[in-house]
Parts: sequence; structure tokens; C-alpha cells
Amino acid sequence: MALVTNSLETKDARLNVMIMTEGCERQFHQFKQQLELCVGANQYTIYSLSSANYTSPWQGSCRAVIIPPDVQANSWSVLDEFVSDGGCVISFNSKWNQLNGFPYPAGLTANCLRSVRLCLDTSSEPFNVLTIPGGEDSGQDGVIDGRKVLAEAILDKESSVAVVISVEAVTIMSYIDLISSHVESSDTKVLASLKSDVLPRRHALRKLLSEADIGCSEDPPPSLSLCYLLASDKNLVDHFLKRASALQSSSKDLIIGRENRVQIVRRDNHGGIPVDTTPTHDHYYILPHPSIGELSGLPFNVLEYLSHLQTKKLGHTVIYSPVISSTQTLFTGNIPLSELFTAEAGAIVIASQQMRGKGRTGNSWISPEGCLMFTLLLKLKSESRLAGHITILQHLMALSFVDGVRSIPGYQELDLRIKWPNDIYYGKKVKIGGVLITTHVMGDIITAAVGCGINISNSYPTISTNDCISMHNKEKSTSLQPLTLEPLLATTLRQMEDILNEYEYNELDKLLSLYYRYWLHRLVCINSNITLITMYTMYSSSTVQVECKPATVIGIDDYGYLRVQYGDNKIATLHPDGNSFDLMQGLITLKSRT
Repeated sequence: MALVTNSLETKDARLNVMIMTEGCERQFHQFKQQLELCVGANQYTIYSLSSANYTSPWQGSCRAVIIPPDVQANSWSVLDEFVSDGGCVISFNSKWNQLNGFPYPAGLTANCLRSVRLCLDTSSEPFNVLTIPGGEDSGQDGVIDGRKVLAEAILDKESSVAVVISVEAVTIMSYIDLISSHVESSDTKVLASLKSDVLPRRHALRKLLSEADIGCSEDPPPSLSLCYLLASDKNLVDHFLKRASALQSSSKDLIIGRENRVQIVRRDNHGGIPVDTTPTHDHYYILPHPSIGELSGLPFNVLEYLSHLQTKKLGHTVIYSPVISSTQTLFTGNIPLSELFTAEAGAIVIASQQMRGKGRTGNSWISPEGCLMFTLLLKLKSESRLAGHITILQHLMALSFVDGVRSIPGYQELDLRIKWPNDIYYGKKVKIGGVLITTHVMGDIITAAVGCGINISNSYPTISTNDCISMHNKEKSTSLQPLTLEPLLATTLRQMEDILNEYEYNELDKLLSLYYRYWLHRLVCINSNITLITMYTMYSSSTVQVECKPATVIGIDDYGYLRVQYGDNKIATLHPDGNSFDLMQGLITLKSRT
């Protein structure tokens, strides 16, 4: 097996920023909006942190925890542990600043304490970072009384904005709330002016984020784009338009869904596009039959993709947008739209960038240009085998990509793997993609929106497939060419169509054998011991009881659920939702209420 070398491993995979909110949605969205304006699009995902998800494995992927001023946390110890493990915390005048248990590191020296200060000289940078001198507080080997020096720094509120403590971890304590504009009566004129002016306040926030090694950007997010509708056979588009015309809606060519609206764009008498077609996150515009000129120069070449496509049905009708809110919610947020496409259409939504990409269990998916991002629409008859085992679909999609790439001549040894339940990896440590399935039922037809996002040629914010190919070439002295999106998507869909037919009409043994060939856990925990942790939450007292027992992973079943053997040859079948899995560490946590 190819090893993941240091140049891949050292690329920071901590792409989440957590905002401690204790379930306050209004405060979370307020902070999230301001942070997104500072860090730019497709750099980090921002989540809420509260007691409800303390026990989830969030620390390993978290770059920093942000604490708003009015948070009343049930327990601050989770932050103490996070900092002691090297995590970064930025506190905005919160209660955590004053806690007696605040984690001042042992052996704190003067150069570990710095102050972010306002520079009152208007000709200079408005904010700078100064080392706080140790002075008489310096002891043996420069060790200082951190509390005393910090207290003196806090007294300098005329010019000081925040204190940065940097040892193995970075802790930042801001004296003011740089997110909101609320001015306190005790604020100095300088700080009141700062808080009431959004631009310098945002500049100060970027300064603090950069101290926490969070990359910032002043570039505005890309604008959402028009969607283009085309197909390998124009009759597929015409059939869609005919079905759309038959819809009874309040406005012509407007398809109204639960979460979004889709407007079909009609050309004017001169063949032009109306000017009022600016999309929003809940209002899409679709232009049927775009010209070659309208498609030229776009990041994804739809015509080239269609020229490579060798499926019978899948992927033949394309909705493409250079920048979209989400390929998944275009369908899942508008059931009437998805119902307009028949099984024969083989509809697929493709985007070059997503502004609100979706992941499993409500997670976000960072989606810069260079990712392969699509949602495939499948129509399954209720009596079909796959419809009765719909949960295995995410495994089949991941298998289609991995087997598709590794079936290309020369790429057989490229160490792409499948991590249960829905991730695509290179080697044991590098995640490059994931799959999301959403379904609905209408009559005797089950419609599945199969979303997929895979890093192909984007080298930020994390590692891409082509980065892995480059490293593979160095390790194996090969000369594999980088993958390109258009033929790769066509190959993946061809493989998907073959695998779906194999699952529907043949025995499962052959398909499972192929799946296990690429299954990451075969290398780690198949037929080896793991720890099965069961957490029982008592309804009467809300207390949690924990039971641990040794177990063995033996594979998956027809539904794609994990099969685990424990005790006296007992078999447990585990589904991914509601439970926590860290199979790489040999841990499964089951959550139950009694």
C-alpha cells in the first residue's frame, strides 16, 4: 500500500471553526455572518458548539473555538481540555476570561504574552501586536507570573484590544465584542469609536483571527450564477419543458418548492436573456438550450463531459451552474422540480463552486473551484431491490468513484479507499470526498438525490486527488497524469450505472468483494478488536451511564449497515445516524435513552 508522506500529512485538515452558543441560534448566525466576511468563501466551515455535541469527536478537525460575550456554558472544562491539547480559543469578553480555572500554561515567559493594541497614530497600521515585557515579574529562566502581567495589560484599555497567550496553544482574550456593535457605557472614546465603525472593527477581528493562524481574506464571495439546462439529446430538455408548462403555479415558468423557487428563463424576441435573472440562495434561474457561446469559457466544459459519457441513462440531462448555493438543495428543496425529470432523463446538477455545500448530519462541505461537485437524480420503482435497501446507495456511489479511477490503466495502485459510511480517502489519513443521499417517495417511485463532493484539482483548503497523484508519482517513479473533471465524471457515472445493475440483478457476493477490496477498515479493524461504547441517557435524571465492551467489525450487510460481533457471538447491526464512529481509533459510541 502506498504511504502518505509528510508533505500530505502536514497539510492542516482542521477546517472547522466552532462558535460556543449553547443553542442560541440568533447569536450563532450573527457571529457566523461576521466571521464569513473575514475568512472568505470556501476556507472554513463554521459550526455551533454546545453541550449537545461536547461528546462528538469535534476537536481533531477544529481550528479554533470562538466564545461570544454572553455565553452561559454548562461546563467550561471542555475548553480547558481543548487548549491543553493544543487547541485555540478566542474569547470576546466572555465569562471564561475571568474564570479561576483559566488555563495559564506552566512555564509562561514574557514573550508568550502579547497585546493586540490600537495604534493611535493615523499614519500607521491601525492595529499592531506588541510583546508585553516581563519586567520585575520575570523569574528563573524568564518565567513570569502570568496573572499579574495580564492584569496590568488589561488596565491599559485606552489602547489595548486583546491579549494573546501563545505557548503550545494560542488563547486570545478580547476585551471587547468585535462581532456586534453594542457600545458599553464604560467604554473609552477610542473603543466606543472602534465598536461603532464596522470596517475597523472587522480589521481588528481579522488581526485576532490571524493570530490564531486562521487565514483571512478581504475578497468578496463569488456571485451566484445562472443555471444552464442541456442534454445529450435536446428532446430530453424539450420533454422537461413540456412537463413544466403543465404545472399549475402562480406564475408562468415558476416552479415553487418548500425551500426554493426555480424560474425557467425564456429568451426575448431577439434571443437575449432578460436582465432580471440574478439568483439568490432560495431563487434559482434555469436557462434551457444554452448556445455554445454562452457555455464557452466556463470552468466546467459540459459539452466535453457529454462527449465522454457512455451511460445509457445516467447523467444525460445536465443542469450546470458555475456558482450555485447547493447542488443538493436545488432538488431536495424543490420536490416539484425533481418530479419533472423522468428516469429516462438521467438528470444531474453540476457546479464549479457551492456557497452552501451540504454534508452528512447537517455538516457543510467546503466547495472551491477544482472540486467535482454534483447531485445525481435516481428514480427507483418501489418493488426494486435497491429501493428496499436504499441506505446502501451511498456506499455504491463511493465505490463507483474509487473503482472508476482505479480501473483506469496505470491508476490501479493509486491508494484511493472507502471509509464507512460515506467518505472517500487517499491512504489512511487523507479525506478527499464524501457522499450524501436524500430521498422522497411519490406514488410507487422513490427519488434519490445522490450528492457527491470530491477534491480533484483544488490544492486548498485541503488535499486534492491530484496532489495525491503527484505524491504517488514521486514514491513509485510513475508519470500518471492529473485527473480532469469532465472525463472523470463520465467515468464515475458509467461505473455507477454498472454497479447499480449488478446490485439489482445479481448476487451481492461479487459486489461486496469489490467493495471490501477498497474498504479502508479492512486495513485497520476488519476482524480485529474494537471497543463498543454504549451511552445510556436516563429519562428521569438525564444522567449518562457508559458501558464498554470488546467487539469485532465483520463487514456490512445488504443495507450498508455495519455488522459487529461481540459477547458470545452476538451480532449487532449499526446504522450511522445518531451514533459516533471512530473506526480508525477502534471506537464505536452508541447513544441510547432509557
